[in-house]
Amino acid sequence: MKIVDKMAAYKAEGKAFFSFEFFPPRTERAQKNLQVRIENLSETSPLFVSMTCSNGQHDVTLKLCRIIHKFCGIEVLMHVTCVGRSR
Repeated sequence: MKIVDKMAAYKAEGKAFFSFEFFPPRTERAQKNLQVRIENLSETSPLFVSMTCSNGQHDVTLKLCRIIHKFCGIEVLMHVTCVGRSR
């Protein structure tokens, strides 16, 4: 189900929801630390997790999004910034 559809369903039922936003860490150690933190936070049942992709971090961001979705069972919104892009 799309995140926007989940949001609409929650609103229709009058239920509150929340999400978390993260930025991809630059080191392997920090990435593993973030994975553990997200696993712990998944117990709070966020509607989704947003991962903001910075310049030069596309591969790391995509990898983390896949891990979060597969192992934590949370929908992931990959937020790609366009700062410094000509198109």
